[in-house]
Amino acid sequence: FVEKNALFKRGVGNFYAAHCAQFEGDEGDEHKLEYTSLFEEFSEIVQNAIELFISKTKGCTEESLCKALSEPGYEEFLDLLLAITDYESFVRTMRSRRMKEMQKTFDGMQSLAGAMSGGGGGGDGDGDSTRALRK
Repeated sequence: FVEKNALFKRGVGNFYAAHCAQFEGDEGDEHKLEYTSLFEEFSEIVQNAIELFISKTKGCTEESLCKALSEPGYEEFLDLLLAITDYESFVRTMRSRRMKEMQKTFDGMQSLAGAMSGGGGGGDGDGDSTRALRK
């Protein structure tokens, strides 16, 4: 399902990219009112993609899709399905995605700073990367 459904991957990916930064805080923190409407929007995207896939795939039913997705290797997708049926799971998923995106950004910044200071040849290291970033 996931590999064959570009609409699903694009729709969910675009949703994550557009909205995960809004999900601040940790478990137990108060939720913003906008999370509810985002939950409804996300649920609709996923449900529409699933319905479209089932209707376009010969011999596919909800039951056969669920059985196939219960195979090993689809745990992340099953978490996603849980996120469309359970608001708390949705918020946890979005906060987790936010943290992953922040980590990727941080790792990228570290790589860039390392690359920039690596060719400096001397100096105090920190000053070299600071000067390089200003250029």
